[in-house]
Amino acid sequence: MGKNFILVFLFFVLLVSSVSGATYYVCDNSIDCNSGEGYGWNTETDSNACDSKSFPCKTIRGGIVKLLGGDTIIIGDGNYTGIENMMSTESWNYVWTGIR
Repeated sequence: MGKNFILVFLFFVLLVSSVSGATYYVCDNSIDCNSGEGYGWNTETDSNACDSKSFPCKTIRGGIVKLLGGDTIIIGDGNYTGIENMMSTESWNYVWTGIR
C-alpha cells in the first residue's frame, strides 16, 4: 500500500470518529445491569457524565436529557420504575422536560 492510501485511510477514520455521537449509559441497579451478558456496571446518579458503565445515570430521564442528535443511550438490564423512568403519554411532559 502506498503512503497516500494510508494517509487517506487515517483521515477517513479520524473524520468518522469525530462525526459519531456520544454514548450514554443508564443503570438503576448494578445487580440487574450486570446479569446476563452485562458486566462492569455501577449504580450512580443522574448528575454523572453518564458516559460509561462505571458512571451511568440512574434514571432513563437522566440519560435522555443529555442526548443530542446522533447520540446513543444504552440502558442496562433491569426493571425501571417511577416517574423518572416512565415514557408513557401521561408522563410525557414531565419526563421529557429539559431535553436540549
